[in-house]
Amino acid sequence: MRENRNQREPLEPEKHPLFDGFQTHQYNSPDLRTWRMDVSERNPNKKDLLMFARENKEKFTNLAQQEVQRLKSAKVSFALKVKFSRERDRKMQDIRHFFRDKNNQPHLFMRPDKAQIAQKFDEFIENTKGEIEHWSEGIRMGS
Repeated sequence: MRENRNQREPLEPEKHPLFDGFQTHQYNSPDLRTWRMDVSERNPNKKDLLMFARENKEKFTNLAQQEVQRLKSAKVSFALKVKFSRERDRKMQDIRHFFRDKNNQPHLFMRPDKAQIAQKFDEFIENTKGEIEHWSEGIRMGS
């Protein structure tokens, strides 16, 4: 087997400490960072998107505002990975789906305007709520 030394290594994230419930994954680039929040199975709001958003909106907006302030401008994308469960043939099935910002385009923030960041977060939650309702109907119909 021949080794190709000219191939680039795949990007592997470096994990950094938590920031208010978020874990940062910084790839081999100082300009690309992904912040991720894992929701505990014990969290009473994990099954209700609106309650989860209300509980965590301040954390999301503070984090985005802090990054925009640190970098002077930043592209911010919101995403949500959801696990749907259903019973089929007396067995539980889990279906996972990844919801992204509408049109899959990041929001460009040129200044740390918390109100603007909060507005984009709210828009993401509303769009995702509609998509989850659509997905839930499809899951029920597919039973």
